[in-house]
Amino acid sequence: MKTQRTIGLAVETRSGDSLGKVEDVHVDIDSHAIQAYVVEPSSFVTKIMGTQDTLLIRPTQVLSINEKKMIVTDAVVGEEEDKEAPETSLHTRLAGVSQSRQE
Repeated sequence: MKTQRTIGLAVETRSGDSLGKVEDVHVDIDSHAIQAYVVEPSSFVTKIMGTQDTLLIRPTQVLSINEKKMIVTDAVVGEEEDKEAPETSLHTRLAGVSQSRQE
């Protein structure tokens, strides 16, 4: 799938929760590999995480991708929360996707 087709793609968890839409893709210049998908969060994610910051989804979290949507593991956690308190309830409920800190 071409990168242009990835932008705007709906992102859902395996259990069907909407995480948002892909707004950008980070690519490693040296290896040409995708480092992360940048996702504009849905209202579901914004409500749970209490922020509208974008999400960074690692390629290892992607279960499937087609022309309609990307399916990812049932996992979302803020980057700082993951580092500081991996056993928090948010991490337990929604773990794995990094939250991008926009400045």
